[in-house]
Amino acid sequence: MEEPQKDSIQELQEKCDQYLAGWQRAKADLINFQKEEERRFETTILYSSSQIIKEFLPTLDSLGFALESTKENEAAQKGIATIKSQFVDALTKMGVKEIPVKKGDEFDPTKHEAMMQVPLSEEEKDLDNKVVEVLVPGYTTASQVLRATKVKVGMFTENNN
Repeated sequence: MEEPQKDSIQELQEKCDQYLAGWQRAKADLINFQKEEERRFETTILYSSSQIIKEFLPTLDSLGFALESTKENEAAQKGIATIKSQFVDALTKMGVKEIPVKKGDEFDPTKHEAMMQVPLSEEEKDLDNKVVEVLVPGYTTASQVLRATKVKVGMFTENNN
């Protein structure tokens, strides 16, 4: 009688091990699915917020242009500067940063958009393929370029002289 009982215990142990292995696989699948969904959700939020921020960048540009055009009117300039500062502060809180670019920086197509090439004289040839002027600032978040900085790029050729 002991033999059939051993067989049935063995059978039950194997089924138990099968069910345990199946449960462990299902649990691992669920954990992987949850992680994947979390990444998908974060990507969706990042994309959505980036699209919204991109819509506001022209307004920031307009505030900059308005600030430049009101140099004669101190009161207007102060008011526009305050509004622009508040706008920049809000964008900064959302993780938006202006791409730092200055004259003489190497042209980088991942951060800069060349709007035009400027012929250079012999004295300026060290600015070849470098930023000559920033036309419109660019912005980034932690993970992506929202808008490339629009620049003029120097171009030296022997024929420029």
